[in-house]
Amino acid sequence: MFQLIYAGATPLVSGVDVMRFVPFLLIFVVFYFLLFKPQNDKMKKQKQMQDNLSVGDHVLINNGFLGKIAKIVNDNEVLLEISDGVKVRCLKQVIVEKRGN
Repeated sequence: MFQLIYAGATPLVSGVDVMRFVPFLLIFVVFYFLLFKPQNDKMKKQKQMQDNLSVGDHVLINNGFLGKIAKIVNDNEVLLEISDGVKVRCLKQVIVEKRGN
C-alpha cells in the first residue's frame, strides 16, 4: 500500500559504503601483525623450549628463582634443585628461560 521512497537512496554495496569498512580492516591487519602474530610466535617458542628441557639444564622460573633440573617427573612437572639439597617440584609452565647447562 504505502511505499517509502527516499531521495538519493543508494544501494548497500556502493563504493562509499564499502569504503567505510576499510579503516577497520586496516586496523585489524595492523593489530594482527603488531600484536597477535608476535605473541603467538613467542608462545610457540616458549612451548618448544619447555618441551625440550632435559636433566642438568639451568633454568629461570617466573618468580625469579634460578635452578638446575634434577629430574623430569612427567610431561608437566620437573624436580628443580634451587640450592644444595633443596629440591622443589614445579610445573614446566613456570619455566621462563633456559640458561644453559
